[in-house]
Amino acid sequence: MKTISRQEKIHSRPGFFRLRLATAGLLFFAAAGLAATAIRPPKLPWAVPTVRVGHSPGGAALDPATNTVYVGNEFSNSLSLIDGSKCNATDSSGCKAIATIDIGRQPIVVLFDPTTRTVYVTLRGGHNNTIAVVNAATCNATNTSGCGHARVATVTVPGTVCVGPADVCGPAVPALDAANHSLYIGDAKDGRVSIVNTATCNGTDTLGCSQSPVLAATKGDSIAIDHSNHSVYVSDFSRQLVSVFDGTTCNAIDQSTCGRPPAATFAEDLIPLGPAVVDETTHTYYLPLSAFNDVLDYVAVIDASTCNATNTSAVEIRRQESR
Repeated sequence: MKTISRQEKIHSRPGFFRLRLATAGLLFFAAAGLAATAIRPPKLPWAVPTVRVGHSPGGAALDPATNTVYVGNEFSNSLSLIDGSKCNATDSSGCKAIATIDIGRQPIVVLFDPTTRTVYVTLRGGHNNTIAVVNAATCNATNTSGCGHARVATVTVPGTVCVGPADVCGPAVPALDAANHSLYIGDAKDGRVSIVNTATCNGTDTLGCSQSPVLAATKGDSIAIDHSNHSVYVSDFSRQLVSVFDGTTCNAIDQSTCGRPPAATFAEDLIPLGPAVVDETTHTYYLPLSAFNDVLDYVAVIDASTCNATNTSAVEIRRQESR
């Protein structure tokens, strides 16, 4: 397992939550400075097209079949649609928002499920535990007929979508395993991972949206999936851990191992921040890390071929070396 390690370890784990808030606070002051220029078009070091959307755009997702880009606008409580076929690196003739959806209070993270043509959006507003469900089949760059009523349902999860000051937050990062019809949602306060059944909660079938999500035994905030073997990686900010469990037996359809501890858990020398990503062609798990005491931080580069739900040999070797 390839990782970046450091000699100094951070031991005051109870302070991690405060550190997270402090980091978010610094981001808030930076955002306040940028807000002063919000009424002017951005000046970039090279000429690129821009699209005017809502206030404080954040998460985005792409539907490649219709070339639709969905952008969440946190403080406009909306979702903007951009036609990627007419707004791209070679054609900027249509660089404008072609439709805007009232999505709910403070959208944060946006995901697209190509199997059901559904957009899922985490909402920080209200009780900070809601996922909006959008029918993208009739609200996209080629068909906007359903955009007026595109939000068809909401899902309530036990965890918290975002944590931090009012204007800046550290979000829980969900991940979608479309083959298993499962939306895995982390808890920003590092509680248990929720699993939503996307086969019965999507843009055209909302029957299961009102049901309580399945809970995995694994805890954490940010999730990444290796779809080649359905390994689900979960980073835990407050406990400074990374866990991996088997998504083939812990998903919305099969919960036979959801109550068990993760297949492997290993500690990082630094604090896992997320969102992480898995390169399935090289079987590499890239995990952002922070020491909160350096100007530059790090990314752990982990060999996922020997650290996954069915092969934990690298984790066992690391445990033996640390004894």
